[in-house]
Formats: sequence, structure tokens, C-alpha cells
Amino acid sequence: MENIIFPSHISSIMSNLLSWHDAKRFRRVSKAVKKSFRIWNKCWNFNLFLNKQAVGMYIDSMDSYKIWYKAKILSIQKLENKESIHLHFSGWGDEWNIKWSSIDVMYNKLAPLHTYTYNWRDHINEGKKVEFLEKQSKNKNKKNKKRLWHVGIITKINRELSTMKIKPIYTNSIKEFTTSIASDDICDIFTHVKLNNIANDIVEKNIHLCNNYVNTSIIKQIAHEYSIGKILGDIDVIINESIRIYKTIIE
Repeated sequence: MENIIFPSHISSIMSNLLSWHDAKRFRRVSKAVKKSFRIWNKCWNFNLFLNKQAVGMYIDSMDSYKIWYKAKILSIQKLENKESIHLHFSGWGDEWNIKWSSIDVMYNKLAPLHTYTYNWRDHINEGKKVEFLEKQSKNKNKKNKKRLWHVGIITKINRELSTMKIKPIYTNSIKEFTTSIASDDICDIFTHVKLNNIANDIVEKNIHLCNNYVNTSIIKQIAHEYSIGKILGDIDVIINESIRIYKTIIE
């Protein structure tokens, strides 16, 4: 890996992707893609899985838009014909909490943790961009409280204490801070902070290449860097060259 040299205009992007390869997962993917990344698992028993769950545990759950997220169990009832589960989606406000009832419904909505979601926290490193939730003043009215997400860069990781230090990169009003790696106030990049119009148009134009997690990560990261002027050149050439290089390496 150390002997590989990337073209200068994509070297920083590719080196980041090679070290953590998790910028943004492509949530709506086919069964074939899920199988190729070994996250499509038909072997687990749903009833056995549900019986092992308890309040405070994390699982995968589909939301009302049919997108899978990591979720925390707030309450669970396992009585026959009265099964129900109340969930909070990690990184999202309480207004997105959801309740599923009946075994038939839950069978298609729930799964063991990281069956359909990507465990990006296992691959973090110094230099990775993440999103963090701005802490609100306690005396603010909860009804008017707006959840503000910012982008920061990980500057230090302490594996022993399971903490990381994050430096905000697009605001001067928030100082560098330390937080738990497992904190629900930290999310993967592009979870809440959206791509600008230029970057979004680039992604839409290349959507045919977004057939797996890594390709989508590469395209979104390059589109973002291109839209803010950090890389120059023919964007189509840059994207195709980046994907080709990555594919060559993993093969």
C-alpha cells in the first residue's frame, strides 16, 4: 500500500478513503450489492433475535421512509399477539422515534445491529470528517430548540478510553472538544449536512456508478471537494480514475 502513488488532485481523497472507506453508505442498494459486501444475512432466526432484545440495546430498524438506521430500544413488549417495540434512531431527534407492532410487521422492519447499516465507527482514523451536534443552552425553550449539525475533523483518537477529539472546520464559534466514539451526537459525514447544489448535480450525473458503498463514498467526497474549489480538472475523468485506482487496489 505504501508504494502506491495517486495523481496529486485525488491523492488526499483516495488516501482518506483507503484508510477508512466509509464516507457515506448507499442506503438503498440491491440484494446483490449487499451480498457482495457480506452484510446480507439470511441465517439469523427472527424470533430468537427478538427474544434476546431488551431496553437500551441497539438494533437495525427501517424508518417510515424504508431506510435502515441504527436504533436504540426505548421499550419492548413480547407478549403473544401483543408484540411491540418503541425505537429511537441514533443521531436523530425524538420526533423521529418510531413504534412497530405485531410480529408480521416487525419481521420486515427489524434486524440485528449492522445487518443493513454500516459500522463506520470501527474504521475511524485521525483526519476523518464527521458531523457533530451543537450543544444547546439548557435555558432555551425545548419547543423552539433547533438541532444544528456541523462538520468537524477527528484530530486525536484514544482507543483505550474510547474517545476522540474533534475540531470544527466550518465554524469559529465552537472550540475543539473531546467526546465518546459511541456518542449519538456524532454521525458519519453527509448524514445531516447535505451536499450543495453543484456537488449534488455531480452525484446525480454519476448515479449509475453508485452501485456500492465505496463508489458512492468516492463520488460524494470528490463532488464536495470539487464544488468548493479544492480540486480542479475534468470531474468525470477524476471520478472514473479514482474508482479505477481503488478497484485495482482491492483486487
